[in-house]
Amino acid sequence: MYVRTGTCPGNAGKGYKRKEQLGTIQSKSMRLLICIVFLSVAQVIHAQYRIIGFVYDAAEDPFIGTEVRLTGGEGKMVTHTDLEGRFEFHDVVRGEYAILVITDYGLIEKKITVRTSLELHLQRSRNVKMDEVVVRAVRSDDTAPIVKMHLDEDAIRERNLGQDVPFLLKWTPSTTTTSDAGTGIGYTGIRIRGTDPTRTNVTINGVPLNDAESQNVFWVDLPDVMGSTESAQIVRGVGESTFGTGAFGATINLNTNNTHIEPYGRIGGTVGSFGTYKGSVGFGTGLLGNHWTIDGRASIIQSDGYIDRASADLKSYFASAAYIGSKTSVRFTTFGGSEVTYQAWNGVPAQYINDPELRTFNTAGMEKPGDPYDNEVDDYTQTHYQLHVNQSIFTQLQGFLTLHYTHGNGFFEQYKNAEYFDSAFSDFLAQYNLENDDVIRRRWLDNDFYGIIGGLHFTDPADKYTFRISGGYNKYAGDHFGEIIWSATDADVADLPYYYFNDATKTASNIFAKLNYNISDRLRYMIDLQYRAVQYDIDGLDSDGAILSESVKHQFFNPKVGIGYQWTEHLTVNYYFGIANREPNREDYIAALEPDRPLHERLYDNELILTYNLENLKFEAVGYFMKYKDQLAVTGQINDVGAPTRVNVDDSYRLGIEINGHYAPTTRWDISLGATLSQNRIKEFDEHIADFDTGIPIVVTHTDVDLAFSPSTLITGSIGYQILQLDKHAAMIALMTKLVGQQYVDNTGNPASRIDSYSFSDLQLQYAFKWKSEKILKVNVLVRNIFDSKYHTNAWNYRFKSGADYTADNPYVELESGDVYHERGYFPQSGRNLLVGLSLLF
Repeated sequence: MYVRTGTCPGNAGKGYKRKEQLGTIQSKSMRLLICIVFLSVAQVIHAQYRIIGFVYDAAEDPFIGTEVRLTGGEGKMVTHTDLEGRFEFHDVVRGEYAILVITDYGLIEKKITVRTSLELHLQRSRNVKMDEVVVRAVRSDDTAPIVKMHLDEDAIRERNLGQDVPFLLKWTPSTTTTSDAGTGIGYTGIRIRGTDPTRTNVTINGVPLNDAESQNVFWVDLPDVMGSTESAQIVRGVGESTFGTGAFGATINLNTNNTHIEPYGRIGGTVGSFGTYKGSVGFGTGLLGNHWTIDGRASIIQSDGYIDRASADLKSYFASAAYIGSKTSVRFTTFGGSEVTYQAWNGVPAQYINDPELRTFNTAGMEKPGDPYDNEVDDYTQTHYQLHVNQSIFTQLQGFLTLHYTHGNGFFEQYKNAEYFDSAFSDFLAQYNLENDDVIRRRWLDNDFYGIIGGLHFTDPADKYTFRISGGYNKYAGDHFGEIIWSATDADVADLPYYYFNDATKTASNIFAKLNYNISDRLRYMIDLQYRAVQYDIDGLDSDGAILSESVKHQFFNPKVGIGYQWTEHLTVNYYFGIANREPNREDYIAALEPDRPLHERLYDNELILTYNLENLKFEAVGYFMKYKDQLAVTGQINDVGAPTRVNVDDSYRLGIEINGHYAPTTRWDISLGATLSQNRIKEFDEHIADFDTGIPIVVTHTDVDLAFSPSTLITGSIGYQILQLDKHAAMIALMTKLVGQQYVDNTGNPASRIDSYSFSDLQLQYAFKWKSEKILKVNVLVRNIFDSKYHTNAWNYRFKSGADYTADNPYVELESGDVYHERGYFPQSGRNLLVGLSLLF
């Protein structure tokens, strides 16, 4: 039906056309409206917004240079905070997102919905760094009144050309080092303030490394462990409480557990004198899926050694996988090494040490007629497993739990000439008619060490104090045994029983609490209390035929206190007092004479520390007095099977001053100087000199004599110059030198027992080329002992009296005076030698 529109005559019929036009207009309008609505919705959907954020700590101080990730929507965007802790993301479309802030102290995670531009305020307390809760349990705070030195990853990488840890630390204050092979590769040792390695507590990621029985650290078992070490702290003196054997003069703790946010790769190699070679590859995935990381390394080190036949064939690995959350991190770490080193622990005979042709002479393997036995080696493998769990319970409270397990297995092999059998060994062989046969024997050690450690770390919200409580339980089980693997008459020795076997177990538990309290902005104090209990049992037959049956218990209380005062903006004064107790080691127990079982040692440590810091000048002066009660010392006394024994010395001490300074007059020059001047004394002790003619030892009383291996003077210096400082190129040269004063092999102060003072210098050149962002090529040249000094760093000594002359038959023996002789072996170090390293970081 059509409706007329009232058009005038003459327009009749045009109304129908207008209606059609009106319908067309309405249809177009509708389509236009739909388009406008659609475009408006699309504009809303695809609108681009801006996210601005700020990252602060609890004190509202900004996190600077911190990585911030935005994931979701159309992918991932990454930025970093500026000097105000501010970050910004542009062109963000509507949607659901996750913000991830990666700080050294943990992750900040926040889910957001973007419908408009946003401003975010994010906060994370700077309590304990991510993955370092367990390390902080044993590591001193920066402000703690403790004498310490910190090495970061860059400092470690600069020094690491394949040498063992002691030689990478040899330029640190108050240290002396030694190497059996003379090259710093293989069996090495470090003394700090004259304290021997068995009295230095060592941990890796908070887990004890010292061997539970000998209390020594055999760095050769973990070659290139520094290739995976992110930081190291060396504490002189008793320091703070830790896990493992008592720190009786020094502590070294290594950390391998840092989280690498960005992926990386490392390839490195070293070649050098004495057939030295090192190859190493390492990698890290960076943060995967915002939470996971995997790191790994493999290394091989070989050297022929400076001493004859003192070769080393070393291999090691490191692997770590971690989950990192905003409140929880879980990390599994495993590392280990295997070593085959030709024995050089006899030392160079005293009669040869000053002969240029014979000062590298090695007597190991020479019981074999003709050429030296070619497999007189030490062969050992050690593997470590650690599981670390860190938990942020709430903002101020963090906890950690670590499970660990270490397995060690190996032997040292010896060719034994029948002419030199001891009586116990000969008696065993006689049971099988082999007492006149040369034989090859292996002396084995097979052990397990495992335990659990844990703790809590609380930081006061007002930042007035921190409180830590930690504890642990560890157990060691080790088998010692010997076997015959060959006879000169080709006798069947495969079914022979072990010629000795003994087993040992040792459990140790401890708990300690530490409080660091800021009384004011200038004044603070520290209290550290530790309880430690030890149970040691050993049973069986020893290698010398002695029957072993020991069961001993110890309980120790080790308190430490300290106070620090910020005198001025640049000057700080600290005082520390600590008591440490330490149980005797395996050899002390099995070699002791009845009824004189060894007592535990005690140390009272006083430290006065003055530090002065400016922008380009750092200065530290330390005065220390370390007084010992019942320190165990070698006196020359032997037990009923001829083994040397240590006895408790009632009163001894170390009194000294350490001065260390670092000055950078310009950005190119770097100068360091350090000196330790000390007096290290035993007030009185009795030396026992064996009398071969009467069989009755001669007792000589010594008063106020030097402690063994404790030079009164140590001076270290270095000067470095930055040759190039360009965007893509950098080069530096540095000369380092050390002077070690005279010291004594034993505690007699006898001039015949003296190791003369010595000095050596190293020259290092480094060049770095950077291209394509983070790719860095480095060349590292180290000329060791550049002035070719002839010196020895270690020796052993045995004194006896005899009417017969032993010097003709034994090159270790020299006449001392009258009819008193000494038998002595020295450990000379290599002359001028070269190491060249090449590394690529990408």
